[in-house]
Amino acid sequence: NTLTKYPGSVLGFLFSESHRVLARSADGAVFLDASSELFGAVLSWLQYEIVPEGVDRMLLLAEARRWDLKELGVFLHLEKEKKMQLLEVSNLEK
Repeated sequence: NTLTKYPGSVLGFLFSESHRVLARSADGAVFLDASSELFGAVLSWLQYEIVPEGVDRMLLLAEARRWDLKELGVFLHLEKEKKMQLLEVSNLEK
């Protein structure tokens, strides 16, 4: 399951089989008070390990911290380091 991929995260805890305290609508939907853009990016990362273009990485990092998704924080950090290295190589070639 996407939401329980990382059991140590807040999402993993909230949606685990042993912790079913979330209020649900009649059709079983759960309301989460979150930005649809940022939470959508979290879901994309959980499913495909990619972050859509145009998503503010600093805000996404804050969202990762909110849900205790340390793995997403590491992913964003490595992504930033890779971009910095590419910029350095590009500047050396000039």
